[in-house]
Amino acid sequence: MHIVSYTGYYDPQPIRDFLTAQPDVDFTICSSEEELLAALPEAEILITLPFTKDMLAAAPKLKWVQCLRAGVDGYPFAAMKERGVLLTNGKGIHRNHMAEYSIAMMILFARNLHVFQRQQRDSNWKRNVPQDEIFGKTVGILGFGAIGDTLATRAQAMGMRVHALKRTPLNQENVDQWYTPDQTQEFLETADYLVNLLPNTPATTHSLNAESFEAMKASAVLICIGRGKTVDEQALIKALQTGQIRGLAADVFETEPLPEDSPLWQMENVVITPHICGESIHYLEKSIEILKENFPKFISDPETLINRVNLDLGY
Repeated sequence: MHIVSYTGYYDPQPIRDFLTAQPDVDFTICSSEEELLAALPEAEILITLPFTKDMLAAAPKLKWVQCLRAGVDGYPFAAMKERGVLLTNGKGIHRNHMAEYSIAMMILFARNLHVFQRQQRDSNWKRNVPQDEIFGKTVGILGFGAIGDTLATRAQAMGMRVHALKRTPLNQENVDQWYTPDQTQEFLETADYLVNLLPNTPATTHSLNAESFEAMKASAVLICIGRGKTVDEQALIKALQTGQIRGLAADVFETEPLPEDSPLWQMENVVITPHICGESIHYLEKSIEILKENFPKFISDPETLINRVNLDLGY
C-alpha cells in the first residue's frame, strides 16, 4: 500500500513518524505541490491539505483522501463520487482553539479592548470607554458542529445564554434554545453575539445578507470564522457603516486576502485577522489523532471511517 502526504507549510514529522510505524506501508512525503503531482500516480491513500480535479485525475489508484482541514472547499466532489474515492476531513481538531477565538472576540468587544489598543498607539489616556461583560448575554451559533458544540459549553460556563440554529436540533444541555432554518429571523433577533461557523456550499452562499442584518440587534456583534462566501460582504459593510449592527470580528472574507481598498480595513468597529482562526502550533498533532483512528478502519472496513464527508452535500 502506498501513501502520499503533503502538509503544506506544516512540519510533516508527525505524519512521517506515524507512517514509519505502520507495517506493510511505503510512503512519500512531499514538500511541494509539484512533488505531490509527481507522486500521485502511485497513491492509494492521500493525506493532504489541497485536492483538485487535476490531482484526482493524476491518481488512478486512489481510494481514500484524508484532508487535514475541516473545510474541503473546492474539492471535486462529483468526480470523487463517480470514482468511488472516499473523503474524510479534520472535523473536530479546531474545536478548542476556534471556540477560544470566539470567546476572545466577544470579550474584546464587551470590554472595548480594540478601542484601548488604538488609544495606546496615540498615547491617549481616556477612561470613559464603556465596559460591559459577556455574562448574561446571548450568543447565537450559526453552523452547529464540533466547534459550535465546544463554544456552547464554554459560553454557558461563562454565564451566557446559548442559542443555536440547526436543521435538526439536538438534545443537549449546552444549548438553551434551538432554532430551525424556518425560524432564522427569530434566531437572529436574539443574539448579542452571532458566531458564523457555516461551511461554504451552494446552499450557504450569502446566508447572511441585508435581510439578516436588518433582523439583528443594533448592539449585536458578528463573529465570522466559518467561510467568507456565506456573508454578503457589501451588505455587511453597509450594515456596519449605518449602525445596523455594532461590530464585526472577521477571520474569513469573500475574497482573500482581503483587498487593500476594502472599507473594512478602516472601520473602527471592525477587527480583522488574516484567516488564522483555525491555525494552531498543535495542528498536526491533532490531525494525527484522526489518522490513528481512521487508518485501521480503512484497512478493516472503510465504511466505518470517522469524519466522512458527504460528497453530495460537500461537508
